[in-house]
Parts: sequence; structure tokens; C-alpha cells
Amino acid sequence: MLTLLSYLRGFIMTPFAVLWTLFLSVLVILFTGFGCSKETFFYLIKNVWSKVILTLSGVEVEVRGTERLPSGGFLYIFNHTSHFDILTMFVATPRVCYFGAKAELFSIPIFNTAIKAGGALRIERSNRAKVMEVYKEAEARVAKGDVFALAPEGTRQKGFGFLGPFKTGPFYFSVNAKMPIVPVILVGCEKVLGKKDIFPNLGHWKQKVIFECLDPIYPQPVAGEAIDVEVKRLRDVAFEKMSQRLKEYWG
Repeated sequence: MLTLLSYLRGFIMTPFAVLWTLFLSVLVILFTGFGCSKETFFYLIKNVWSKVILTLSGVEVEVRGTERLPSGGFLYIFNHTSHFDILTMFVATPRVCYFGAKAELFSIPIFNTAIKAGGALRIERSNRAKVMEVYKEAEARVAKGDVFALAPEGTRQKGFGFLGPFKTGPFYFSVNAKMPIVPVILVGCEKVLGKKDIFPNLGHWKQKVIFECLDPIYPQPVAGEAIDVEVKRLRDVAFEKMSQRLKEYWG
């Protein structure tokens, strides 16, 4: 019976999530105009938005490793398998974090204003120079203590332990901003809503996903041509740590 109900719920949840996102986007725009504390308001709005969708979709989030988080500004990097990755991270991260969002999302009316107000980084995946400019501008925010989250694979992967090749952009961001990287492992989001799925959690009434922070990776202070070497080191270390942990989960 619950299996059949999960299909009905899944078919309802997709249009609901769209309307819910639109409603919360309008709230973000309105409350920003009233001078509400950005840190406080966006922590609440992101948690309300994500918790409602996760709860109604039957998703439970288990959080591990947040005691490893450094103070000050830092960068989460996570394996990207599902639209539910972002929802999970909004719920699991103890501090507000600002995501990189593909440029296409900035062309959606109302939603684009909300994500701009929310401090998202505009990522034009086909224009590396513009992406690096965005990272450069964000360095001042890191110095003030802002936390960012990026998917080094660049796009959603099939998941189930598979990790796609890492792009170097996030690691240049880390080196130039002198901020530590916190690798994050997300397990189970691909079961809730895979890359080619439209409706969430079909066939499952409940689904647990895991959010786990691994040990931070600290960039070395370098300059000139040594930056490229350090970027490659960070990328390789992060990939190895995340790949190994995913193998431990998935076998």
C-alpha cells in the first residue's frame, strides 16, 4: 500500500516543489527589501524551503562529521547526483552556505532575483574566464567569513559510488582565497531523484540520505606558476578522499 502511495506522492511533489519554490522566492525578495538580517533570514528561509520538500518527499537526512568544520570562510565541495543534493545540504550545513548556480537559472523570472539576493555565484560552465571572475569577486566574501558550496564535477552524475572528473575552478578559488576545502559525501540522493528522474522517491515511502563532512584540506600559500601545481594537488587529494569514501559506502 505504501509503495502505491509513494507513486501518488511523487507525482504530486514535483509540481508542489515548483510552486513552493516560487512562493519562497517571492518571500525572499519581499523580506530582503525590509532590511531583515541576511544571515538570519536566509538561514531560516533555506531551511524552511528544503525541510518542507524533504519531509513531504519522505527523505530523512543523517548528518555526520560536522565537528570537523573549520572556523571562518571555507568551501564545501560535494558529489553531485541529484537535485536533492542542494536540499540536503541546506538542511545539514550548520551555517549558511552560498552555492554556485548554473547561469541558466539566472534567466528564470522571480527565481533569478531570489538567488541573486541569496548570494549565489553565477557559474557559466561554457565560459571559464567569467567563472574565474566570479570567484575572484567572491574572495572578499570569504575573508569576511562566508561559506560556499560547489560541485567540482560540474554537473549531475549517475551516482551510486561513481565520481566524475573534477574541474579545477573550485580549487583555484580555494588557493586564491586562501580558504580550506571541506569535502562532502552525499549518499542516497540518487535513489530519491536520479539524474534522469522527474518524480521523487517513487516506490519508496521513506529514504535515508547521508551528509558526511570529511577532514578539511588546506591550500598551501603559493604564487606564480606554483599555483597551478597546488591546484592540481588539491584536486587530486580531494578526488581521492571522496572516491575512497564513496567506495566504502557503496562497495
